[in-house]
Amino acid sequence: MYNHFMVTLYGKNFVWMHLSRPSEEDILELAQNKDLHPLVADELVHPTFRPKVEHHDSHLYLILHVPKFDARDSSHGAEIDIVIGKDFFITTQYARVPALEEAEILRGWGGLYETTPDHHPVLGEVPEVKGFYLAAGFSGHGFMHAPVTGQLLADLLIRGKPSIDVSSLALSRFREGKLIVEKNVI
Repeated sequence: MYNHFMVTLYGKNFVWMHLSRPSEEDILELAQNKDLHPLVADELVHPTFRPKVEHHDSHLYLILHVPKFDARDSSHGAEIDIVIGKDFFITTQYARVPALEEAEILRGWGGLYETTPDHHPVLGEVPEVKGFYLAAGFSGHGFMHAPVTGQLLADLLIRGKPSIDVSSLALSRFREGKLIVEKNVI
């Protein structure tokens, strides 16, 4: 199977595979077995020297650069590539990172990622159910947006309209084909 140094740790519902200096054959086999995007597989073969976060249908891909504390060479950091799938976690490294060599899985956590078709929240009354209001679909931003969401919903319930126009977040936008298109994604 894999030609270069690989550590595999098995959790209850997932596997963590760590490859050190993977070969192209290692990555191609791994990409096929885990349905990785071809561009991710290509970037896993060699260090890229730039951080990155990409979301693909079956996985999330991150490139991290961490400082390497070495008195003999302080000019370079270490790159760690991370691929997170539903039931797997893959890390690759191109230089030695001792902390990863002795790492263990302590625990895992899973949760729902609440999204809408256009990845924007729904805020307002549901037209078909009088008096039923939604504030949902914030995905990972719910906690951060909670204070203003609470204020807007309170304004809507008490005054009949929020302090700012949130009509673009209405549930009806999906039926009417008025999805919000993200123009700038960082």
